[in-house]
Amino acid sequence: MTGHKTFMFPSSINVPLNRSIRLFKVNYFSVKNRLLQILQKRNKRLYLTDINYIDFDNEPNFSYYLDIDIWKKYRSDQKYIIQRIINTFFKSFGFNYFNNLYTKITLLLKLSKTNRVIIDETNDVLRRLVIMSCNTLDIKIDFLPHGIVSEDQHTYIARILPTHKNFQILAWNKKSSLYFKKHGLRAIPISYPIKKSIVKKTKYEEKKDILVMLSGGRVTLNSYENAICNIFEALRSYNLKIDWKYHQLLDKGQINIMSDQKKLIEDYYTTKIESIHHETLSYGIIKNYKKIIFTSWTTGIFEAALLNVPFIIYTKDISASDIHSFDGIDLPIANTQRDLRTFFNQDRNDYLKQISLAMTENLSLSKYFDSISVQ
Repeated sequence: MTGHKTFMFPSSINVPLNRSIRLFKVNYFSVKNRLLQILQKRNKRLYLTDINYIDFDNEPNFSYYLDIDIWKKYRSDQKYIIQRIINTFFKSFGFNYFNNLYTKITLLLKLSKTNRVIIDETNDVLRRLVIMSCNTLDIKIDFLPHGIVSEDQHTYIARILPTHKNFQILAWNKKSSLYFKKHGLRAIPISYPIKKSIVKKTKYEEKKDILVMLSGGRVTLNSYENAICNIFEALRSYNLKIDWKYHQLLDKGQINIMSDQKKLIEDYYTTKIESIHHETLSYGIIKNYKKIIFTSWTTGIFEAALLNVPFIIYTKDISASDIHSFDGIDLPIANTQRDLRTFFNQDRNDYLKQISLAMTENLSLSKYFDSISVQ
């Protein structure tokens, strides 16, 4: 690893990395996968299949039980689910699994002489283990959110860190940075990167009417049908051409479920749902539409603003007040079908310039990477 100084967790940020920064890969801990990567030319696949899944739908034999006194504030059904998860997990993995992984991470960071790790999350197990290893080795930690975040979901990291001297947040704008600082965390604002050169639009091509960005992930899979039906019913009298794009999917199982749902909706409404492949990058197509509907808080909101494309947010996920990157900005938010129709009858877009300015007035991420490469 000549010139190596920093490990960075892969994220959706499209910024070229200099030679001092390398991606942190899980296959570092698997000799088999590492050999396959080196010796075998692996075909590019549409779906991720190298992830180990645990099927929590199967009923396990209960060998481990929660302490009644510690968990007394939880309902019986909540305790049952937690016990079930614990027993299912330990059926596949031993008690020392996380200890062994922590040891491997610490050894990798030490042998590679890493002096900084850039993480994209603070609340999953792997990132927590990396944070623990960094604290042990006195290595700097940068938290680079891969896009829009609710800051309060990450401020509690301050409670588990023995010291904050090596932990820093690269917030997407000043408002977000200020909120983290109010909670005792070090933070600096950086500018959100977007490859505008990738945006594909024929010079004389007429823009399409609407792109609907549907929620992604297993948790929101059930909202797929609800979102399509509500939006379709709200706008069916407008004679608009609508394209639909789902968030990137992990496996064929999800795609099969959604394909079945899509066919049922098409049959019910006697219509055709024009869907865009889930792996299509949003910033490459947003500019081709007159307006965007977002059904979740996604990085695409930043990208739409930077590309000056009007949008509305139609979701019940969390409140806009929980996302402090937008403090002081009057976002267009729809709570009802009537709100959606109102959006298409007005041309207010002052929020686009406000968001764009907030996202571009700070140090660029590329320049920040250059600055840490000489430290």
